[in-house]
Amino acid sequence: MSNFSIRPYGVGELAALYFPHIQQSSAVNQLRRWIVESPFLLEELQAAGWKRYRKVFSPKQVAIIIEHLGEPEQAAAKFSG
Repeated sequence: MSNFSIRPYGVGELAALYFPHIQQSSAVNQLRRWIVESPFLLEELQAAGWKRYRKVFSPKQVAIIIEHLGEPEQAAAKFSG
């Protein structure tokens, strides 16, 4: 079981967990790209109050992201190389 905690995360903070080997600004761009390219994820996040340029994900929004992408450590391993 992971130690990942569902709590509010800054967008850059969460993006850096998903993409630990790139600069934070690039990580943010990549996470946003994943969100907008996934219609079901995007729809659920918008229903939970997410707007593209918000600086913080609520705990509910983080849970939705985890449901779709997996926890950061798992997703980073899955999508790296």
